[in-house]
Amino acid sequence: MRVRFRYEGNSGWAAALCGISLSVVAVYQVVSLLARPVLLALSPAVLAMLTGSRTALVALGVLAAGRGEPWLLALVVSIASIMKFHWVYWWAGALWGEKVMIALAGGSPRAVKRVEQAEAVVRRYRVLAVALAYVPLPLPRELIYAFLGQSRVRLWIFVAVDVVAAVVTQVSFFAAGVALGEAALPLITFYAKWVGVFAVAVMALAGLRWWWGRSDKKVV
Repeated sequence: MRVRFRYEGNSGWAAALCGISLSVVAVYQVVSLLARPVLLALSPAVLAMLTGSRTALVALGVLAAGRGEPWLLALVVSIASIMKFHWVYWWAGALWGEKVMIALAGGSPRAVKRVEQAEAVVRRYRVLAVALAYVPLPLPRELIYAFLGQSRVRLWIFVAVDVVAAVVTQVSFFAAGVALGEAALPLITFYAKWVGVFAVAVMALAGLRWWWGRSDKKVV
């Protein structure tokens, strides 16, 4: 990979603040993952505002069409919510380049492939890769944002494209829920239940992997 470092070796206040921001994002993602199924069942509007969840927006559209529940505030806030941390990854990429990308990718042997995939997307689409990251495809989204930062894409351009893509995406998912109507409520409930089970299983597996890795280090 031919990756240039914009601020290689940066260890000042900017690096410290960005590192803290990444830690906050990581904690937020874990908490929101566990809370997502509960909030989806209790209040899709709250979930949409807190996380920008597209599933919550579909559910919100279903409830708005079937029960006339208020939706405008939740939709507007969800647009800001879905993109609220993207700039942090852009910043990290601008500061540390490939180093932070490997870390974000998981630090495993497969991490290099994910970084290369993100690089290929950014090289082909440039700043429009931000919009592509909203498509429900298995793309390394955080790495795409980081690569755009490393590639010297200006922050205001990055944010402008991000805002447009977020508006189109969130409105589209809400509209899909409105089109489905109240008949889709049982499906949303079923989805919320099994997403909760899946989230708990993923967290349990991650905890076990961490414990086994810790045990192996003690043995060594």
